[in-house]
Amino acid sequence: MKITNIDTFIEEFRNGRDIWSRAAIELAVREIKRLRKRIAELEQERRWIPISERLPEIFGWYLVYGRDASTRRNINVEYFRLNSKTFSGGLHITHWKYLPQPPQEEE
Repeated sequence: MKITNIDTFIEEFRNGRDIWSRAAIELAVREIKRLRKRIAELEQERRWIPISERLPEIFGWYLVYGRDASTRRNINVEYFRLNSKTFSGGLHITHWKYLPQPPQEEE
């Protein structure tokens, strides 16, 4: 059987068939590389970015983490319009990340 996509590869493997042709192995390797790349992209999207590394390129709303300058207590995650490292009220921002995408509306 000629294996042309990863779903067929997985199905044939689960059924115990001999699927280890060179083409099938190359297909599996390409799929693994694609999934690794997607995992890296998702990890990058979820990561907290230190202010010392960079500020967002665009003035807008972000999740931020920081410390209260007067008490030095950590501040829980809050939404801020981030354009500098310090905000009124003495909040010193240490990290930020992009807001997640809103849920898709069901039709």
